[in-house]
Amino acid sequence: MNTLYDQLHGTPKMLRWCLNVLEKIAVQHLHKLLKIHTSLRHRVRESIRRKRPNIWHNDNWHLLLDNAQAHRSQLVKEFLAKTRINVISYPPYSPDLTPFDFYQFPSMKKHLQGCLFQSSDDVKGASEEYLQDVAKSGFQLFF
Repeated sequence: MNTLYDQLHGTPKMLRWCLNVLEKIAVQHLHKLLKIHTSLRHRVRESIRRKRPNIWHNDNWHLLLDNAQAHRSQLVKEFLAKTRINVISYPPYSPDLTPFDFYQFPSMKKHLQGCLFQSSDDVKGASEEYLQDVAKSGFQLFF
């Protein structure tokens, strides 16, 4: 029986061959990624060992992940579990931890809205002026 799928993708035998080739390519790519991860892990651990020997000897260090999509992948989760690296995750959308993102930047954006600037230096100057005014009045406006 010749289905539309067979007509579009060739014979089932050819399709199986294509899937096998794609699977081999995916496995090779995965091996390359794992080598990169292994290399990175060794570099991170060596850097911690050199720069912070006191926490290295106590094994008293944690890796802070910022909830980026790549950090939430199954591959990363399995890698971290396998290597037993202590992980701390950022809470998602936390105004208490990032007041600038939730309060100050929107306020500065509103303050600068409608202004026409001739150069990036003008934008920088206006932003710095706004931040200095906020520093003088305190941050009570944002909390």
